[in-house]
Amino acid sequence: MGVRIKEINVQNLGPLTRFNMKLGLFNLIYGRNEQGKTYLVEFLIRSLFKNVRDWGLRSEAGRGSIVVEGLGTEKVHFSLSPSPKIDDFWEKEDMGLPTDYSRLIVVKGAEVELTSKEAPSDRAILKRYLSGQELLDIIEKRISPTIQSCQLENGTIIGPNRGEKKSKDDHAKKLTDVDQLFEQLDKGYSNGKRKILSDNKNNLEVKLDLIEKAKCYLAYKLSQEIDGLKNEKRRFSEEVLRSASENHHSYRLKIKEMKRKENSQKESENNSRHYKWLKKAEQNYKDLLHQEGLKFSHIFLILSLIFILITVVFIIIKISIGTYVTLACAVLFGFLYYFRIRTFIKTTPGREELEKLNGEFKSRFDRDLTDLTTIQEMIQKEEEFYNKSKLLNEQLADDIREMESIQIKISQQIFELTGERIDPEKWDQTLRGIELRLKDLDSKIHEKEKRLARLNVSASDYLIDKPEMNYDEQLYEKIQTELDHFKSKINEENDKLNILRNRICDQTRDDFDTEWETLIQHLRQKRIDLIAENRKITAEIIGKKVVHHVLTDLRKDEDSKIIQGLKSEMILDPLQRITQRYKGLELQDDKLIVYDDYDHFDLADLSTGAQEQIFLALRIGFVQKLVKSREPLFLILDDAFQYSDWERRVWLMDMMVDLAKAGWQILYFTMDDHIRGLFEKKGKVFGDQFRIIELATKD
Repeated sequence: MGVRIKEINVQNLGPLTRFNMKLGLFNLIYGRNEQGKTYLVEFLIRSLFKNVRDWGLRSEAGRGSIVVEGLGTEKVHFSLSPSPKIDDFWEKEDMGLPTDYSRLIVVKGAEVELTSKEAPSDRAILKRYLSGQELLDIIEKRISPTIQSCQLENGTIIGPNRGEKKSKDDHAKKLTDVDQLFEQLDKGYSNGKRKILSDNKNNLEVKLDLIEKAKCYLAYKLSQEIDGLKNEKRRFSEEVLRSASENHHSYRLKIKEMKRKENSQKESENNSRHYKWLKKAEQNYKDLLHQEGLKFSHIFLILSLIFILITVVFIIIKISIGTYVTLACAVLFGFLYYFRIRTFIKTTPGREELEKLNGEFKSRFDRDLTDLTTIQEMIQKEEEFYNKSKLLNEQLADDIREMESIQIKISQQIFELTGERIDPEKWDQTLRGIELRLKDLDSKIHEKEKRLARLNVSASDYLIDKPEMNYDEQLYEKIQTELDHFKSKINEENDKLNILRNRICDQTRDDFDTEWETLIQHLRQKRIDLIAENRKITAEIIGKKVVHHVLTDLRKDEDSKIIQGLKSEMILDPLQRITQRYKGLELQDDKLIVYDDYDHFDLADLSTGAQEQIFLALRIGFVQKLVKSREPLFLILDDAFQYSDWERRVWLMDMMVDLAKAGWQILYFTMDDHIRGLFEKKGKVFGDQFRIIELATKD
């Protein structure tokens, strides 16, 4: 069946929000400008092939997959990820051949030619697809002209002093210099005095190591003591302590507040001690007045009110004389009503009760009870204190309940801190004691942490077992001083070898203060590296020289391979089927010649239509040869016929139909209505294997 693309599924590809298509044998994808046709073609190229840099594609966009069958027993999914690519399946049988499959089976923007390079020769195109000469060119470029011009005589490399030859000679000289340095080291480095100084230094280092162990043990002990203090500190929850202190502070404030409220309540209660009697006296006074109210005429009161209203009217209409007259009448009737009430009260049967009520009122307030208003004034005066006393009583009851709750909470928190039930009178003393203990613990922890920090010992270096001696800071400093002294003496001896050291450092690139043992080791390694590098350069020169001879021999077979390829059935068969005229191809100098039964023609002299046919045939032939398969593949054509005239379009379309009938899958992308019409007309012969889809842009 061959290799075919079965499905294309993409999302957010340029103007295409979503595109899904199941492909047949003969496929047309139609879209106007800016509808995503070019995005879709470039997505196919990026997903299927490796070598896409020369295509000049735009930046990557979208995501999706392409399903291909025929590459194996199962379908393969391709995407924008680096692998797999279709080249991977074909190169398994053609390892090392520098091919560009995408240029063979994809025609983008009517680019029928087989290369993107400017003005390539016909020979260059054929070398790329019919021989390994392009690979030989790449290999030979890696062999410098210096090596190509060198000669080998009795194992010696003879040639110009440049490039790899110069590098080899330089390494040989460096190796000689290093050998001379080793001779001088044997004569001048080893001496007795330096050995004695080194032994003394080593003895001091052993003693220093013992003291270091003692210091590590001391550090361990301090860390244990710090952990113990921290564990004791963790017994006291600072959060609980802080909360208990805050609650105790609130408790004391609440006590003060309650005392203030109690004093205020007692004062208000004293100032309202007659309130209940006044309320009862008010009601009795009203009842006594009501008993005689029916026998008493209120005519003077009514007249007084009427004249007050008339006075208001005269004031409004600004009649001064009427205002004065009516006002005088209102006052007169008011006084008459007042004197009549007093007379009535004195002569009424309830006079004794009123007199008794007045006596009680006078004994309480030291003033006469003249009327109901007098009682109401006193009620109003004491009512504020009465209500305040009542409110404070309610608040005190709430405060007592709140105090009990706070007491329970504080008692529980102190129990959590101390494990004991403490009398409330000792709460303050207990909390202060805990705070002082925490401060003392913090102080001790801080002091021991400072001592531990001065020791400068990592936790990974702690020693659990007690060493032979205790740590003595003065002894430690004394040994350290002596050790520094011997190191200084050793350095003085080393200074005598400064000239030699400098020369060695020039070779090893070490710092001047590097220890002699290390320096000698590096110099020894330098010699080993120089020997290896010298051998490597020598082997590289000899190897590349041999490869150059082999490449020279291989180039002699270049033309025979190209001619053999042009005569292969995989190239000639599609040429004959597509052109229906030309029988074969030849290479003369750098030009490609085609011929029929009657004549030979230079490819450059043929019409554009004929060139398109031949290039298309070469594409198919090259692909079949490179993948070593006679099975048909697929062609992706991006408006490949858009610059052809309408007559040429018809026979190019017939050529596509013939290819499809031979099993080649056709994917043609166009925005041309005429080409779309040709596809709709020609594609009917393929039945359900003919697919056409019109691209749609985002809403």
